[in-house]
Amino acid sequence: MTTEAAALTGYRRADGRAGVRNVLVVAYLVECAHHVARAIADGFPDRDVHLIGFPGCYPNAYALGMLEKLCTHPNVGAVLLVSLGCEGMDKRRLESAIAGSGRPAHLLGIQQTGGTRKTTAAGRAWIEETLPGLDGTPRTPMRVDELTVGTICGGSDATSGLTAKEYEVLIVVKELGDRAIPAELSRILLRRPPGITTLLNRMEKRGLVKRKAHPDNKKIRIVAMTQKGQQALEVAGRRHVLDDILRTMSSEKYERLWDLLEELKDRAAAVSEAFA
Repeated sequence: MTTEAAALTGYRRADGRAGVRNVLVVAYLVECAHHVARAIADGFPDRDVHLIGFPGCYPNAYALGMLEKLCTHPNVGAVLLVSLGCEGMDKRRLESAIAGSGRPAHLLGIQQTGGTRKTTAAGRAWIEETLPGLDGTPRTPMRVDELTVGTICGGSDATSGLTAKEYEVLIVVKELGDRAIPAELSRILLRRPPGITTLLNRMEKRGLVKRKAHPDNKKIRIVAMTQKGQQALEVAGRRHVLDDILRTMSSEKYERLWDLLEELKDRAAAVSEAFA
């Protein structure tokens, strides 16, 4: 394969970043707007129209920050926000942040627009008007190190390698100690015994737990954490604590933290280049 044939191209954004896709995002800002947002997105089954959203009705700085980052991801070309109208999400700020990034952005309120059918029609009409502009966006050369990569894996914590179910098992095993037998795990986690057995088999194969005979009854097996399982639990625990801290931060503090981290990353890169 020649270098020219292997050249990577993408869509250059106003902030200088580049993405390999040009997705139009439909984002619901409360669970009550989920069904309308889905109806809008479902009208374009053959186009790169993606549905995302936040179900909570209360003000949430963490969710606002995450939606801002997702909606201004380099792979996103335009965003349609779908609001019920009375939720706590700061929708105007979100719309302003997206528009400020140079992307087409539009906010629809179900209550203000006149209900489900009118909002669905209005949303689809906006997408119809916006897609030709996205189709006309030119692809330009980009480097591999410009890719912004994320992970998504049904309930998994990418920093620890644990799924949500594995994390729950390790938490209970830690609390129960020598009383951590499969039957007790099944009772506490509200899972059927066959399901617990399958999960434990997988976790034992991965080296996260081990099963040993009970000292007083050889017919009973005790589930114990391995060193690998303890390390994974510690990593996942730190991540959950961090998430809890971020959720309590105001939007202003969250933005300040993000800016400081970006500045630190830039300075570290500069130092690294100086010593290269």
